[in-house]
Amino acid sequence: MGVTGLSLQAAGYFFQRPYVGLLCLGALLYVVGTGLLIAGLIYFAKAKGRSPAWGALAFLSFIGLVVLVALKDNASDDEPSADPRDEGEKIVGRAAELDFKGEWAEAVALFEEVIQKPEFQEHHLYA
Repeated sequence: MGVTGLSLQAAGYFFQRPYVGLLCLGALLYVVGTGLLIAGLIYFAKAKGRSPAWGALAFLSFIGLVVLVALKDNASDDEPSADPRDEGEKIVGRAAELDFKGEWAEAVALFEEVIQKPEFQEHHLYA
């Protein structure tokens, strides 16, 4: 979303130039691009463990993206989740790491743990 938003902002800026003469199209592209960039930066901020309000940096366009990239990542993989499927995905991730290291017995045990728990059975990845 963010890259598409930046691209539409650039196109909108270009179309608003006097020698192009497509002011309405340029304004529309710029507004849509800003909306997409806001949505993208909100997701990016949440992934970094920040408030969605950081999405307002989209009004600064590329500079806002640079600021958000420069912010410290506050996200933690150890945070408890309200959704049991997230816990299942963490277990599967650990099992995949063990599998990659060649520790197959431990990996199989973790996969079986996920398959046996009823709270994970409704999730399409594990069913």
